[in-house]
Amino acid sequence: MDFDSVSRNLTRYISNHHTQLQQVPVIQSQLLELGALVTSVEHYRAQGYSIAPENLRNGDFRLKRSSGGKPWNFSWFLATRGPRSVEIHTNMTSGGAYGEDKARYVVDVGVCEPGTLPTSKKEQKEWLAIDNQFLITFVEAKKLTIYPMLLAQFIGIVHEIKPQFLSKDFENPEFEAEGHFRPTLVTTGPWARLCEQIYKAYDSRGFRIRVLPNLDLILANLKSDAAPEDHFK
Repeated sequence: MDFDSVSRNLTRYISNHHTQLQQVPVIQSQLLELGALVTSVEHYRAQGYSIAPENLRNGDFRLKRSSGGKPWNFSWFLATRGPRSVEIHTNMTSGGAYGEDKARYVVDVGVCEPGTLPTSKKEQKEWLAIDNQFLITFVEAKKLTIYPMLLAQFIGIVHEIKPQFLSKDFENPEFEAEGHFRPTLVTTGPWARLCEQIYKAYDSRGFRIRVLPNLDLILANLKSDAAPEDHFK
């Protein structure tokens, strides 16, 4: 990863939203999560949504960089198109799809219904995670080459969190009409041998997921004042 270039472009992107990062991530995995956040935001901007940073802390964007911490202490992006809005968070905790096992999973970037997460300590009421039904879609970011077991691992994650995206019978016209992206794995590495062939067979198996390689190259060339690009298509 070209750490300096990616860091510089992501910092510039945040500043173009009339704010600044409270602290630039110095760990590459956290920088990648910030990149996944920005790529998600750019998807919604390309879909005609207006974008605004929310819950700034003393005028700064405070990035949630780990699974710990309460959501009201951190910032996120609000995407709005007409009457429809969604929130885009990093390191969001969601309940599992099964429900009865009380499982909770932290996704690197989560897109959820607005107002789902508590915004103050007074609202917490022993908050642990958002209900699975309020999680619309998500991104997992890995600083890895795409190899077969990574694909299998991601399918397992989707199975536990949003299994409907692995069903041939799943249809959700509203999801498509509102311009959401499918559950997505992003990596800084390229495809390992035969892995792109495995991925290309997913549609025929009814897997509605995305895999995006070489995210670091995309971020290194990010121009926040340019027309938005949708890399999740």
